[in-house]
Amino acid sequence: MTKRIRFAEAPIVEAFLVRDQRPLDQTTFYIPTSGTPNPRLAAQLAFDEDGLKLLELLFPKSERPKQDTFEIGVAWLLFPCGFQTVSHGLHSGKLTEEIDCLAFVPMARKVFAVECTTADLNPSKLIKLSNRCTTLRETLPGFDVLPVAVTSHEHLTATESKTAADLRIAVVTKSVIEEVLRRAGENSSPSEAYEFIASKVEGSFYRDP
Repeated sequence: MTKRIRFAEAPIVEAFLVRDQRPLDQTTFYIPTSGTPNPRLAAQLAFDEDGLKLLELLFPKSERPKQDTFEIGVAWLLFPCGFQTVSHGLHSGKLTEEIDCLAFVPMARKVFAVECTTADLNPSKLIKLSNRCTTLRETLPGFDVLPVAVTSHEHLTATESKTAADLRIAVVTKSVIEEVLRRAGENSSPSEAYEFIASKVEGSFYRDP
């Protein structure tokens, strides 16, 4: 049985289960609210002063940046946005036919399937991502599985853009990463972050919240 309850925007919600005036259960939800401190980001900054390591991972300056370090940076970025994340593509823990990073929206049936690259976002890589998302959808019936390609570059070729659009893949470029990082600082909710990234699918009905 599902019970939907509407409540005003608040950082903390306490829910009580009562039957015949007898309390049966109680739980507390901590909900990210824009304009309030972000505890996940604060935890990151406790060990990464001024976020310098995160910035180094997300915005590599070398001519040949390492794939693994960029992927770590993307996972680190999604965590303070409120997503439940796991990395599968790192060299020491790599799976066969894996998706680099999975990011679930808490208390929702939505998940990002993330492919990270510091090289060109070539069509063959996008096709592989789309095929792996098909497998994931079969594994997670009822979930919205959104393929996301994250690149350290700012511009795509016409072929890359067309392939991503045809496959309904959200493309996150350098400037989009910068905006996601800014929103994490404002403690936007995971749902808002999901809609923002989903709006990067060409022709998406999602709008930038």
